[in-house]
Amino acid sequence: EIVVSLEEQPKNWLPVSARSTMIQARDVLADRHDQQPAHITIEPIGPTRRRGPLTGDRFMSSLETMTQELAAGPAKGAGFTDRLKASSFNTFEPMRPDAGSGGAYPKQIYVYGYWELGAHEALVVELDLPECRYWNLHLCNHWSESLDYAYHRTSINSRTAQIDGNGQLRVVIAHTDPGEPNWLDTAHHGHGTMVFRFLHCDSAPVPKTHLQDFSS
Repeated sequence: EIVVSLEEQPKNWLPVSARSTMIQARDVLADRHDQQPAHITIEPIGPTRRRGPLTGDRFMSSLETMTQELAAGPAKGAGFTDRLKASSFNTFEPMRPDAGSGGAYPKQIYVYGYWELGAHEALVVELDLPECRYWNLHLCNHWSESLDYAYHRTSINSRTAQIDGNGQLRVVIAHTDPGEPNWLDTAHHGHGTMVFRFLHCDSAPVPKTHLQDFSS
């Protein structure tokens, strides 16, 4: 049980400001096929505020806010991808200094990259895994939206990956199955972003990458 409020609470307190408008929860599942997602409910404490009838001014204000969000979201994602393309083309960036900002969990490390593959190319990602509670790698599109994980294997994590005897991870990102155990499917996309998350990690690793041709 978590209390979200302006005034400090004795335990499990999530502070907000008078301008706060959203709560975001992330449920980390190592394998969604055999784990039960959390069931989260929100209940107001104390008297609830009653709203009057919908006025034209309030409707127009809400409509303006919605259109601003619709315009800002894709532009922000595309701008982020363009920056990664310039700095991390088929590679990964070291840990970003602002990884704990923007609503991210402060004990979670993010390592970003941009991928772009031809029809018969594959990007091989290799990493000596550090000690951590949980890690995952997932592929995104040009707007940093997760690829279609319902029908394609577009992510891998500390439970689903096959690791060699030396604790090294090898992931192959390709359009078609190259016969590798840790294959990530591009889901018919030619380029996008890729993100490693490391939770409660003892170091900030940067994966190594190289292109491989599977045309033969």
